[in-house]
Formats: sequence, C-alpha cells, structure tokens
Amino acid sequence: MRKEKFSNGDLLRDKVTGIEGIVSVVAFYATGCIHYGIQPQKVLENGTMPDWTWLDESRLELVRAGAVAFDVPDGGTSGPMPQGPQV
Repeated sequence: MRKEKFSNGDLLRDKVTGIEGIVSVVAFYATGCIHYGIQPQKVLENGTMPDWTWLDESRLELVRAGAVAFDVPDGGTSGPMPQGPQV
C-alpha cells in the first residue's frame, strides 16, 4: 500500500471545482485509490455546516499543510471499540 500524499488537518483544493476544505478522513481502497474526506470551512447562509466531500487524491492540491491541528488524546476517543465502551 502506498502512502497518502496529504494528512488530516491539511487544507486542500479540488482542481476541478475549486472547492476547498480540511482533510478529516483518508480512505484507502483495495483498488489502490486514496480518497480524502474534506470538510469546507464556511458555514452555509442558513447557519448549517455543509456536507463534507469525498475526492480522489489526483484531483486535489495542497493549499496549506497543517491548517488545522486536531487535538486527539492518545488512543483516540471515538470510532470502533472492539472491547466495548470503557465505563
């Protein structure tokens, strides 16, 4: 498996549409594709957050590395919990 080109927290721009957003998710497909879930930073006029967008790595360009620093404690705090929740 090859390494991803961008990292969580990077600000990226889609070369096709010009949409910009922060990388929140990186997905590695069995076919070798790497897709990024990018979250636009602007709130919509009605006050809601826009949906994030999944885009192939080949469509994206780096605007600013490390634009957002995610504060994730050691071991993380969400996602699958194979042993069940720690109460």
